[in-house]
Amino acid sequence: MKKLYFYFFSMLFFYNQAFSLNLCTDGYIDYRRPAIPFVPFRISDTESGKLLSPDDIMTALDRNGKKYSVKAKDFYEQINSIEFSLNQWGYSLRDSTGSYNLSSLDSCLKLLENQKSIINKNLIQEPVNEVLNYEDWKKKVKSLSDEQNKNYPQFKDLIKHRDANKYDEYISNVKAFDVPRPLLKKVNMSLFEKEKNWVFEKGEISKFFIGGSAGYGVKASQLEVASTAYAGIDAALLGLWHGSVVSAVAKANSPGTGIGHLNISANVFGSTLFAFSEELKSSAYAKETDLFNSPLNFEKSTHFLLGPIPIKLTLGIRGNNTMKWGLDSRPLQMQSYLQHYASIDAYGAAAVDILIAGVGVQGRILLIAIDTRVAANALVEYNDTLYFKLNIIGKTDVNALYGDLKVVVYTYLPTLKFWNGFLEKKEWFKRLGEYPGFKFSGSLFDYSATLTPTGFSAKGDLSVEDVADQLNINKNLNRKETIISLARSTSKRSRETVRAIEKDLEGEENILLLNEEKLLSENEVAMMIFFDDFERTLKEIDYIAEYL
Repeated sequence: MKKLYFYFFSMLFFYNQAFSLNLCTDGYIDYRRPAIPFVPFRISDTESGKLLSPDDIMTALDRNGKKYSVKAKDFYEQINSIEFSLNQWGYSLRDSTGSYNLSSLDSCLKLLENQKSIINKNLIQEPVNEVLNYEDWKKKVKSLSDEQNKNYPQFKDLIKHRDANKYDEYISNVKAFDVPRPLLKKVNMSLFEKEKNWVFEKGEISKFFIGGSAGYGVKASQLEVASTAYAGIDAALLGLWHGSVVSAVAKANSPGTGIGHLNISANVFGSTLFAFSEELKSSAYAKETDLFNSPLNFEKSTHFLLGPIPIKLTLGIRGNNTMKWGLDSRPLQMQSYLQHYASIDAYGAAAVDILIAGVGVQGRILLIAIDTRVAANALVEYNDTLYFKLNIIGKTDVNALYGDLKVVVYTYLPTLKFWNGFLEKKEWFKRLGEYPGFKFSGSLFDYSATLTPTGFSAKGDLSVEDVADQLNINKNLNRKETIISLARSTSKRSRETVRAIEKDLEGEENILLLNEEKLLSENEVAMMIFFDDFERTLKEIDYIAEYL
């Protein structure tokens, strides 16, 4: 039973015989059993049953009997995928009768592939399905074009129908050619909203850790534009403390009518530094301000033994921290930014509880030096039609977790070495952290997007959601299909007009039409210009439809 579990190994023994006996039963195609529970195969050796590591290399045979190497996890992913699919139809590779093993399944697959090949071959042989090369295609197009030109009025026939007295009657009876107008769907312009974020984390919480984040969200509607900006830093010290060092959030909106609103909050070490909410002073508002510019100082203490000596260690973080924010607001238009500067160190201080010992803390850890700026603008514009435009930009310079920090302790212990005064100096040290550092300088995100009634476009750092939005909008608009339908409708209307002209020309009332050669010549030129313009228009429509 073990070998029935595995496709590539059983194939070596059963494939040729199974296929030659045509073991593909009707039950595979015509009969579906109730689904059975899926039980995956374990990743194990096919001979010994010993469990394998996912990255172990196995030697397998393909359906043509050739050996190849494959990772155990890839091999069993294929086997379990086949088993799951069979289970949904009530079959299993573990079938005790052996009538539904992989060899017979492969026979079915071979038969189906042969059937597909025969069908494709017959389709290609049909003249209507023949794939033409470029030269043959041009000949076919030329032939169809010549056939279409036969439907245009021939002026040698007009000579036979000269009758100046009935020229006006002829013109009035021909149907006017009216080009169909497209009815294109429009985008729902109720709300346009985008957000970009950046996060980084370095180090270990049990030792030294630093993390940062920044982001911007903007939205626009016919009623207002709004923005939300945030930035912050988290840190951890040797498992003694882990939390927020500093964070800030700034929100603003600018309505089409009325006064906008502003909300700002800032926190240092988890405590609110300040928070305020107020209306803007006017519909046209511009301001730059320091949210805060204050030194940081935070300490935590712990006790431990280093050798025989009790130590009290105080760890802390200190540094400078500045955050600026700016806003330029107009009705349905807003530009704003949030900028964060910080330079924060970790330090330590130690003390001992006995007089004959000393202690020192050596080194320095630069937790973070950062300069992050995120900016955005949102605009609602009316220029013959409605436009929503959004831009989000973020840049940073980061240098984090550089340096080392250790505690050094010494004491004098009794000894028999009288030449040392019966005391001997002993030293111990404990390294608290050592890091090569992390540096990054560059763009966090650079994104711009425009939404109009006719579609969505974006460039820069596109996310999966951006691409999905564009595909979904284009799908709902159905613009390409509409233009193609318009081109077909235009061609149909043109043919109807040409047929109306031909029918009128062949009427008995126009047998003696246009008795003067000069009038005939002038009308010939005018009609040739008309048909040239019409063919050029059709080509332009086809060109537009191809790129929509």
